[in-house]
Amino acid sequence: MERVLHDLAITAAAECPDKDAVFLKDEKRTYAEILRDSRNMAAALWRVGVRKGDRVGFLYEKSFEKVVSIFGISMAGGVFVPVRKMSLGDQVAHIMADSGATVMISTYSRLAILAEHLKDMPTLKTIIASGNRASQPVPAMPGVALVDYEEELAHAGNAEFPGVHVVEPDLVAILYTSGSTGRPKGVVLTHLNLVAGARTVSEFL
Repeated sequence: MERVLHDLAITAAAECPDKDAVFLKDEKRTYAEILRDSRNMAAALWRVGVRKGDRVGFLYEKSFEKVVSIFGISMAGGVFVPVRKMSLGDQVAHIMADSGATVMISTYSRLAILAEHLKDMPTLKTIIASGNRASQPVPAMPGVALVDYEEELAHAGNAEFPGVHVVEPDLVAILYTSGSTGRPKGVVLTHLNLVAGARTVSEFL
């Protein structure tokens, strides 16, 4: 029985590993592939210092990396903090600072925005970036380690990951409002909240 968020990925991969799970334009990923990459993401987050309860932001458009980030953060015992793709630089900085996020998962194309507001994100220590690194210059980000998404996941696949014990009441997400009428405000959600919501939607569909 699924108790915590990443149990959903584990169960699905066990029951139908080769079934297509996520579609994006002309590409797709199976449940087994999503679970593999999510476990590698959890190991990568552990390697960069994420521990149970740590906040991890991610700023992505719709992508496979977004799905992997959610389950990977859950497996690492972290708390995921999604940042809307339309958020302005100062809104991104506010969400990161307000949540206390120490890691941001995003793309190389977003680094310029993050670097511009770095002084307003005092807790940020690491950025994990995906995409084409050579497509734009990498800005200076003093005090922040830059890690390549693909390289880190490939390395994490061969690394030791102790696993993290989480239970239903543990916090797993902080979802922020759009900020259209003021500063974005965060709503905290537990594993129990998200699993119950997933079951409700699944039964309805």
